Amino acid sequence: MDEQLSYLEKLNSKTEERIKGLEAALDYVTSASFIEERKRDKNRTPPETDRRQNELYDRYKHITDSEVALMQLQLKDLGELRQHYSLLIERGRMERSWIGRKTGDGEALCWLARVVGRDAPVAITEASREMITTYESDIAYFKRTINDISRARARIVPSGSLWTLDRAEELSDAYDDMKSRYEHHIRWLAEQAGAYRADVIELRKDH
Repeated sequence: MDEQLSYLEKLNSKTEERIKGLEAALDYVTSASFIEERKRDKNRTPPETDRRQNELYDRYKHITDSEVALMQLQLKDLGELRQHYSLLIERGRMERSWIGRKTGDGEALCWLARVVGRDAPVAITEASREMITTYESDIAYFKRTINDISRARARIVPSGSLWTLDRAEELSDAYDDMKSRYEHHIRWLAEQAGAYRADVIELRKDH
């Protein structure tokens, strides 16, 4: 998953660079100064064309209206592609975060399973307390993440083409699904932590 996310982030970065380049070019070729310069250039007599070299102007001085329209279409397509990458990256990050937390839980459970197998009450108590600490840490983490998700979802402003609106709705749904998953898991974690506390109390009574 890390490799896939890294690849998507690189693609998204390249898309961002292309968008910036196109935006700068369009700003220039549609600017009043460029349009006025082209008009003056067409009206100059040949000897007057020996003005100071302007590489940016020379690059675009023969651009046509159809080429400008094509650049605008490319910019729109790149914007939609950026949204697509952003959606995939955000969903991937949330899933990676989820897997990372569950991996930590699995390690703690493995430790508990080993000491239970040895039937060592003191070690079991210590491992149970570790599980309680792990689950409490998870609860705090998921609560913070839920707040982050709520803020991220609030920043979504549905606007643009139907395709763009669909991507915004898809991202909103992804946030809602992950938030619901975290809320459900918080309740489960709280129940599990409570069960381990009860076990610790019983173990202390017996020993």
